[in-house]
Amino acid sequence: KCGGTSVENSLKKYALDCGLGYLRYPGSRKEWQEVLRSGEANIVTGHGFYGLHNHLPYGRRYAYVAILRDPVARMVSHYGHKGKLTCRYNCNLRQFARQIGNYYVHRLITSDTLKMNINRPEVRHGLPEASKNLKELAVVGLQSDIAGWYAALQRYLERRVGLARELPE
Repeated sequence: KCGGTSVENSLKKYALDCGLGYLRYPGSRKEWQEVLRSGEANIVTGHGFYGLHNHLPYGRRYAYVAILRDPVARMVSHYGHKGKLTCRYNCNLRQFARQIGNYYVHRLITSDTLKMNINRPEVRHGLPEASKNLKELAVVGLQSDIAGWYAALQRYLERRVGLARELPE
């Protein structure tokens, strides 16, 4: 829906080729906490939420990168992909959208729990916090400019990791 699998595969290959270690979130909470604590993995991918770093081992510098898709196009695609399966009732696109809310606001709000409830008021009215947290991300790009996003991510990894290795696409 947004190119996440391609990006994930690219980061995994980069991490393994550079000897940085790789971990897919979620998975077992105990497992990823142990792997990060041990230093076995330095790149974690997945559909995490902003605030995940508060649940990870302390003493490490975490950074977020994200690729975003037009929210309306994302909703239509998500409805086509899972709408009939996840609707509480046999619903149309509008009802589905009301039911699941804004995915990006949902993911960008800091949470003390690993599972967010979209019906909580802070999620329903969380655009200001989501906007603030979006500015904290190290690299943000748009699906409509995937090449530009990869170039920005490449520059960021070169600075952060100190390796001038090409990011596989």
